[in-house]
Amino acid sequence: MSGLIRTREEIGRKNGVSAPYVGRILPLAWLAPDIVEAILEGRQPQSLTVERLTQQKFPLDWAEQRRVLGFDHRA
Repeated sequence: MSGLIRTREEIGRKNGVSAPYVGRILPLAWLAPDIVEAILEGRQPQSLTVERLTQQKFPLDWAEQRRVLGFDHRA
């Protein structure tokens, strides 16, 4: 966010992980706060797995995230 590190490759190098891994987990930073909280508390839908979160593209809009990821009935 500060602009000091500009690429996934740099992030990966500084953290000892691959650039593709960074690319898979970086979008998680834009998850709606209530979704993150539910995951941390173990209240996520059973179908919401790590694989699904890191392989599926999800929208930036939080309401749409809730719908796509199965939280629309829980929010």
